[in-house]
Amino acid sequence: MVARNTAGEGAQSLISICAEEVAPQRPVIVAVNRINFVQPVRMGDKLHFVSRAVYAGRTSVSVETEIIRISRDRTQTHLSNSCIFTFTNVGADLRPQPVPAIYPTTYAEDARYLAAHRRHQGHLAWQAARKR
Repeated sequence: MVARNTAGEGAQSLISICAEEVAPQRPVIVAVNRINFVQPVRMGDKLHFVSRAVYAGRTSVSVETEIIRISRDRTQTHLSNSCIFTFTNVGADLRPQPVPAIYPTTYAEDARYLAAHRRHQGHLAWQAARKR
């Protein structure tokens, strides 16, 4: 028997599909910003994946996913994992291509957008300091 990380594989697939909704050409994973392991998944649990594009830079898209585990008897639901991935939209020649802007419409979306914007600005500052 081969053990597989099905939660991780499912999250990566869902995140890629979500990025494809925003990035018009070919989104490629360039960074795994964060994977939080909050609670283990038990045998028989069902997993509910929620994925959303939260920020778009000039050529990049930040996507968040939450994995919620639902107990076998459906009496408990808990956050199992949360992940943030960054994609770059590339064309057929593998050069970065622009992506459309993302505009938050609710307070929760605005908070996620602001957190992603701050992560992006921190990354740009880190790159600038590294070039010196």
